[in-house]
Amino acid sequence: SGAADKKTYTTVNKAGDACVANSKCVGFTRTAANKFSLNTKTTLTEKTSNIAYVKHSSYVLVNNRIWPKFSGYKLSKQYGSTTYTTDSKAMTACVMAFPYSALIPLL
Repeated sequence: SGAADKKTYTTVNKAGDACVANSKCVGFTRTAANKFSLNTKTTLTEKTSNIAYVKHSSYVLVNNRIWPKFSGYKLSKQYGSTTYTTDSKAMTACVMAFPYSALIPLL
């Protein structure tokens, strides 16, 4: 069925903690306000009202956004000409330039 358990969680933190503790869980989905379910599959399907949180080994939290880290990769196109000296400054500038981007917001 794709569900890692049969429970519904009321906060992103509770769902995240439950996902970490569940070996079958690969992520969780917010299906409505204060309603999260754990998932066993990583296939992402577009649904406007949902938010998917995918388990990842490494991330950075800046401006209430989760930024997954992928070592050994480089994005293919640079936006603008500014070079930033820290991850935090670069991520802050990105959020300012693209406030409604697909980055995962913390609720």
